[in-house]
Parts: sequence; structure tokens; C-alpha cells
Amino acid sequence: VETLLVVAGSALSRKLRDSIDSVLLEVLHPVLIGSSLPLQANSLMADDTLRLRLYETLMSSVTAPVEGAHISQILPVATKIISEGKNDRNFSVCRFCASATTTMMMILHPASPSLVPYTLSQN
Repeated sequence: VETLLVVAGSALSRKLRDSIDSVLLEVLHPVLIGSSLPLQANSLMADDTLRLRLYETLMSSVTAPVEGAHISQILPVATKIISEGKNDRNFSVCRFCASATTTMMMILHPASPSLVPYTLSQN
């Protein structure tokens, strides 16, 4: 899924992208309700590698918005989820989430003007 989002994420239909994003957010929802809760051994979220891949896939979804959209619709929720991932028990997950949070903050609060064309009104 991550590769699909990176390569063709912006070309996918809005309906398909909404479905993919919805599943990602549903799977990562336990992070929102408290990543400090003990993870059960049989839980999918107990696997460190799987959690890292899910965060990476979520980040790919954010960085490849649907064509015509300047930012991803899930950016605010994704930012919250990935920010919570900085508290993960696994160092690799923490490191990735810290880096991804910085990237998301740059998307939300760009340091330079947007490249989107605009016109100045003449007075």
C-alpha cells in the first residue's frame, strides 16, 4: 500500500483514497486512545515492525494527496497519530515518528510562500 501511495497516490480516485485512508486511520486508532496502554501479545499493534510500516504508510498518504488537493484531508489526524508515535516503546518507531512529525509541521506551517499561483488585485 505504501508503494502504491508513493507512486500513484495522487492519481487514485478520491473514493479509493478515502477508503485507504479510512482503513489506515482505523488500524492506527489505538494510538489515539493511548499508545501507553499495554499491547496484548496477539494484537497486531504489538508487532514493532508492523507499527513502523503502518506509520510509514500513513506518512506516504499525507505526502501524496489526491490530485487537486494541496494537502491531505487526513493531515490533522495523521499529525496527531504520528506525534503520539514519538512515545512508542520501539526506538525505530520513535525516530521515524519524530522525523515525520517535523515534515508534517512543515506541510502545515510552510516557512516560505506556497507555489500555488495567485493574483494581486490592482487598486
